[in-house]
Amino acid sequence: MNIQGYEKAEVLAALFNATEPEDSRVAGEDPKQMTKEEARSLLESGQTYFEMVRGRVLKVLILGNEVETCLFNNHYHRWNGKSLVAEKIIESLRR
Repeated sequence: MNIQGYEKAEVLAALFNATEPEDSRVAGEDPKQMTKEEARSLLESGQTYFEMVRGRVLKVLILGNEVETCLFNNHYHRWNGKSLVAEKIIESLRR
């Protein structure tokens, strides 16, 4: 999905915040929401693929002006519920 015109940190934070922790027993699981500043820090570290962040399954690649959510058949929505389609979450940022 093209995210030109969106702030990448805002996109990453929105995708993270729409998910639930995979398992409360997972080390590093953190129930609090991700801020744009935290997302920006992850992106500035050079990381582009986010499989699991703080115990939440994301499986998204943010590269350039694109977000890919369907890598290796590990769709974002497959892990986070069919109602959580990444495109809807990103589109809601426009409002």
